[in-house]
Amino acid sequence: MVVLQDESMDKERARIEAMRARAQARTARFMDSRLRTMGIDKEYLDRQIYEKQETMRLEREADMQEAESIRQTVASMEQQENVKNAAKARELQELRATLDEQAQLPKNNALASNGEIDLTRCGASSVQVFSGEDNGYNDRRKAQQEELKQWTSHQMEEKAESVREERENAMNYDKVVLEQNAISCHQAQQDEYRRSELKRAVQAENAARAEEERRMRRLEEKQLAETHRAHVGSQHSNPFLSEDTDYAKSAISDHRVRPDHFKGFSNDQVQLLVKGNADVLAEKMAAKKEAEMKEAEWNEYQEDLLRAAEELDRQKDEEKREQIRQQNEELQAQREELKKKQEQMKRDRFGAIGQGFFQGFGTSCR
Repeated sequence: MVVLQDESMDKERARIEAMRARAQARTARFMDSRLRTMGIDKEYLDRQIYEKQETMRLEREADMQEAESIRQTVASMEQQENVKNAAKARELQELRATLDEQAQLPKNNALASNGEIDLTRCGASSVQVFSGEDNGYNDRRKAQQEELKQWTSHQMEEKAESVREERENAMNYDKVVLEQNAISCHQAQQDEYRRSELKRAVQAENAARAEEERRMRRLEEKQLAETHRAHVGSQHSNPFLSEDTDYAKSAISDHRVRPDHFKGFSNDQVQLLVKGNADVLAEKMAAKKEAEMKEAEWNEYQEDLLRAAEELDRQKDEEKREQIRQQNEELQAQREELKKKQEQMKRDRFGAIGQGFFQGFGTSCR
């Protein structure tokens, strides 16, 4: 492999040197004004194409040589490996034949399992007692297995009891959380009902006050109109005021009166005064209607404010219920995550015994 690397490095070095030589020749040609040509240099392009083709041919030949060298190296390595494997197989076969031959000797078949010793077929080594020989191994192993079974069953019972206690604690916690949620929801409903009752009472009181004010205003207007009609009627029927007023006219001018003969205003003047008073009353009525319209608009504005306040309170209550629901969901998710973590921690702490754990007792580990 080192030879192949050296050959590839030499080829790469030669390729780099050729590229540098071509670059230097090209630079020298460009710097020489006698050799430099304007436009396309066909001769140089043809030479460049020939050099490129020659380079590709040389590279292909080098690649073929490298592939042939690699193939020969691989064939040599495979031949050496086959020789080594054949020698190892012969050694194993000779060793197996030697072991089979030794196994046929009487000294290797003298004892039977749990049988009597045949002294005629045993050698001197059969009377040996090895240090560490334990005849109560089977009984002790059974006792250990029984003890391990009891321990595992006790651990499983303790684990089941702890799981049951955790489940009861979780159920009690869930009950407490549900009771708290129910209490909070009931309290929220009661608060909402009290607010709605208070709003309805305030609205009803405002409506009653507005109606009473309108009724008192209509009564006052009615009384004022009756008083005005009675006053006008009394003025028209009063004999003193209804006397002929022509005697008060002055002989000098129609628009002048005699103070000593003044009997009151003429009918035209009275009508003019009445018309002026009627205009004043009309203005008052218009102002009154405008005030009523403003009052109605104010009442509508107050009702709109109440409706907006109720809508805002309703939205706040919905947001509060949504927050409570999200909190409950987060608490539930946290409880489930905590329960899973506790279960995983307990499993990691005590471990687990699979179904095939007890099947391995009494069997060889080889």
